[in-house]
Amino acid sequence: ERITIRTCLDTGYEIPPPPTCSVHAVATTILELLQSTPGPVIPFDFFPRVDFDNVDMSSYCRKFLEQLPSLHQNVFIHTISFLRELLASENIVYNRLTPGILAKIFGDCLFRPDEVPLNNRPQNSSSGGFDFSQWLTGGESSAQKRKSCKSQAEHLVYYFISAEGIFT
Repeated sequence: ERITIRTCLDTGYEIPPPPTCSVHAVATTILELLQSTPGPVIPFDFFPRVDFDNVDMSSYCRKFLEQLPSLHQNVFIHTISFLRELLASENIVYNRLTPGILAKIFGDCLFRPDEVPLNNRPQNSSSGGFDFSQWLTGGESSAQKRKSCKSQAEHLVYYFISAEGIFT
């Protein structure tokens, strides 16, 4: 089943609908594909590090997307669109997924927070992304920073999955 899905992804053919290919198999195949890339979909220079409680998420997300390199932006948008499709009312009955579950799984995959360099500054901090230099000199331990990175990635993916009108 996953070989069929991978072939469809590689060739651009439409993935057969359930029951031929389950949504879980499609999601697993996409996760494997995204994890096999040499770097995360969201480059470390663009990793979010803001207090989401004190920011207008709609504006932040639009700016976040605009700043991503086009290839990364396209992969991110297509992945989020797929996740939204998994949550569509006709699919949710069968797959029992929630935005929180998908954000946790795909946040790790899209951002790879476990790989964020904690000891050296990104090469392109002028990109409009987060400047790690201030963060790295803070009092948090590496474990706290990793946990914070995971939380930020999860929160942002959750918002993109749940919010309407982000891509328009």
